[in-house]
Amino acid sequence: MSERQKLAERVQRVRRELDTVSEDLDRLARALAEPVPERVDLVGATEIGTMAGVGANIVGTWVTRGKLPEPVATLAMGRVWLKSDIQAWLKTQPKASGNGRRKS
Repeated sequence: MSERQKLAERVQRVRRELDTVSEDLDRLARALAEPVPERVDLVGATEIGTMAGVGANIVGTWVTRGKLPEPVATLAMGRVWLKSDIQAWLKTQPKASGNGRRKS
């Protein structure tokens, strides 16, 4: 391979890397342009159970079955969700039956 071909390949690699960096910078600029909430309300399984009127074991079942929205983080103490995500999700769920458990 000639020096010219090697240089052309290197230029192509650098261009691809620059495109990737440019995309990353665009994503970062969009994220920085979004307003930052003053406070983020997070909830864990216990709080979700209280909000839903069910026990922690039912919330655990919902997690296992993939019924809940995706958590925003998993900490040493467990998963946490945005309270607003859980509130929105609960509005879409059937109301509790006579035994205090939500129908799922």
